[in-house]
Amino acid sequence: MIILLVVIVAYLVTYVAPYYEAAQGTQNNSLYVETLTENDIKQKIIEEKDQFLYKLLTTTEFQSFLKKNNLTIEDLMNNELYLKNISRVNNELFKIELEILLSTMDSIHVEALINKDLDIIEIIEPITMKESESQQAKSFLNKGMLFLANKEKISILLKDSEVLPILKKYNISLEDALNYVLHVYLSNYGSNGPAIYIRDNIAHYMITLKYLKILRNNTYLIIPEYKELNESDTCTSMITIHIIFDLDDNLNPQVYTVKVIEFPGCP
Repeated sequence: MIILLVVIVAYLVTYVAPYYEAAQGTQNNSLYVETLTENDIKQKIIEEKDQFLYKLLTTTEFQSFLKKNNLTIEDLMNNELYLKNISRVNNELFKIELEILLSTMDSIHVEALINKDLDIIEIIEPITMKESESQQAKSFLNKGMLFLANKEKISILLKDSEVLPILKKYNISLEDALNYVLHVYLSNYGSNGPAIYIRDNIAHYMITLKYLKILRNNTYLIIPEYKELNESDTCTSMITIHIIFDLDDNLNPQVYTVKVIEFPGCP
């Protein structure tokens, strides 16, 4: 009996143990795939950003999008990524939603399936350009709304050396211009903040003043566009003043440029 037990143990050690260890190795590898988290994928994309972005930009779908929008791979390779969402599909695949930032406010939106090696398996939604949802964009919009809620900061903008001479040229007082901004932007559009003006992939803020030049009782007057005309008034032209500016951390405005458009007639 003892001799038989010795033979059985020797058989198990020699033939069964290696197969068991191999099976355990396979199971461990499987567990590794299953426990690869969304956070692991996010970190991997961050660490291998250039390689991942190149894989994405060279897909057939992205090549078509680039051509349609007169863009090249080189135009986007250095742009920042904003990872909106990563979710597991199965042990091998993950769904990602991301933005390639074009400016503070504009981005290219992509939804795709990728594997654990960051290979692009499929673009699952049409690639589109849209307003960014990144924290950077939200902070930009919030700063603009805080600016419009501060009369003192708006006055500083209107007193700027590039703005004030234009107001004087059209006989628009500083008080009138301030009331225009408060009426139009806070009454009607305050929740959206200033408009966004993008030039060379850089976002700026923009507020617009619209005035009508009218003839009333043989006298020319400048009135805000939102005011109603008298029946006897004759509108001769519309004056549109676009003030494009930036804001520092203390909401102090710096004028980027001012555009004035004057054209005959009224809408």
